[in-house]
Amino acid sequence: MPKHDNNHIDLTAVLSAMEVIALVEAFGGTRLYLPVQMTEENRIAKAIGYEAALKLWEALGFGVLRIPIARDLRARHYRAQGDSYAKIARKIGMTEPGVVQLFKRIAKQEGESPSQRPKQFPVVGRLKR
Repeated sequence: MPKHDNNHIDLTAVLSAMEVIALVEAFGGTRLYLPVQMTEENRIAKAIGYEAALKLWEALGFGVLRIPIARDLRARHYRAQGDSYAKIARKIGMTEPGVVQLFKRIAKQEGESPSQRPKQFPVVGRLKR
């Protein structure tokens, strides 16, 4: 069972990094209704795959989940794929200098150089029932 209180859940404890990225790309910054019963036709299942949607639903049950924007996680993922700062900026809705600063901040927080392969870290969503 993932760590969570009544307000927060670590999405990476339930989903793989790729599933979290797909969830955030599809629904980041919005409230997402988890239905009473997950089906293959549900928009969550269509966005991240039925098995991933089912894992999320089994961990949380029904209710409203606020999906974070998760810029740090997405930026790291895109950088690991070899995307340029300009391409990352377009994907995460920031300016190119903003992306440079984002990577500098991440590197400073974690004591790594910006060119190193990014580590994964928890992405927290808010759960409301």
